[in-house]
Amino acid sequence: MSDLLKYKLVGDGPKKVIILHDWSVSCEGDYEYALPFFDLKQLTMAFVDVRGYGLSKNIKGSYNTDEITADVDAVAAHLAWAKFSIVGHSMTGMAVQKIMSRLSAKVEKVVATVPVPASGFPLDDDTFGFFASMAHNDDAFKGGMHALTSEIYGQGWVEQKLKQNRNSVDADAMEKYLAMWSKEDFSEEVQGCETPILVVFGSEDNEGLREAANADKFKSWYPNYQQAVMATGHYPMIEAPVAYAKVVQDYLLS
Repeated sequence: MSDLLKYKLVGDGPKKVIILHDWSVSCEGDYEYALPFFDLKQLTMAFVDVRGYGLSKNIKGSYNTDEITADVDAVAAHLAWAKFSIVGHSMTGMAVQKIMSRLSAKVEKVVATVPVPASGFPLDDDTFGFFASMAHNDDAFKGGMHALTSEIYGQGWVEQKLKQNRNSVDADAMEKYLAMWSKEDFSEEVQGCETPILVVFGSEDNEGLREAANADKFKSWYPNYQQAVMATGHYPMIEAPVAYAKVVQDYLLS
């Protein structure tokens, strides 16, 4: 299948897990620091890049949650995984909420890390324009990375994130995914979904994505909801890789 998402498969454990990345980088950029701290004798992990990112950079698409859901289903079928857990981050933390609803017979557990809610993250026109400019404007991108970590890190942080982004992300795809995570609202569809879900918040994340802004919403939607709060911004797998790997692994193996 020419449009099958590309992925990196690591580990040989009995627990099968699909890992997705955020809006700014591919799976490699998200997980290069955390990967060594997962127990790959207990986990088999497929690090899947969505259309326009990383290994799937040249695969074009519609760039929405329906497409990500279908693409993940196709990857699971290709791997012959009848059952699997899934981990999403930020924009794919939104997508995994649709996946857990649509593919409830296949998905065992979900981890949504600093996720956009299923109701989306609405932006006014100026803010939407700023985020759209991050796909092409280096200064805007670096400003966005500071905003998502409450400006607690220095210039080296944003320069590294910029380098990763420009090397691994198709700018047009990035800009189009913005409409997905800011404008989609499928919250009515997911309400009452009984798939177990862990939401990981960052205490230094953008205020609109913190526990105080969203925990009550998630609790009202998902009967089998758990949460963890880490002392990080929007990138716990980069900012605190050892601790993040433990939080995710403990949940998936419990």
